[in-house]
Amino acid sequence: MNRYQTLLEIVRDEKPHHVVEIGTWNGRRALEFMAVSDCYYTGFDLFEDATSDDDEREFNVKNHFEMAEVAHSLEQSGVNKFALIKGNTNETLWNTEVEPFDFCFIDGGHSVETIENDFKWVSENIQQGGTIILDDFYSPVVEGMGCNFLEDKGERIGPKDRLVNGGSVSLLRVRAIRDRWSL
Repeated sequence: MNRYQTLLEIVRDEKPHHVVEIGTWNGRRALEFMAVSDCYYTGFDLFEDATSDDDEREFNVKNHFEMAEVAHSLEQSGVNKFALIKGNTNETLWNTEVEPFDFCFIDGGHSVETIENDFKWVSENIQQGGTIILDDFYSPVVEGMGCNFLEDKGERIGPKDRLVNGGSVSLLRVRAIRDRWSL
């Protein structure tokens, strides 16, 4: 089992009504989330607007998909309860009105600054008692990237997937109890 299978099990168990994902990429997780929970899905990503500067700043090594391509893939799979928002989450999150949501998976930009921004917005907007899962908890800590700075607000869950450099990456789960965090 890998960390994404653990994530999917959590969604299956919790059956959220509205999932927000920061870092939609190719839409695969969106399809998985909706298949196991029949939820509404809102996804944020740079999509085709990502630049090589963005990739460098956010420690991204994956290729980018066009938003229309991802939307088409979701529609072809019979999914019709979704919204995709294109742009840098440091701006789009704060300028987009999103219906109440009870689950969020944060796996967009990997820089501490972007993760901090994304977590702050999510923690201010998720329903009380909702679940926030962050990817990219590194062992050992990687300078300038990952969600390790939030360790005291949540719990590491699932397996530690091995990285090429010999380290590992896992998930961090945070429950939306507003008096537990402060950034």
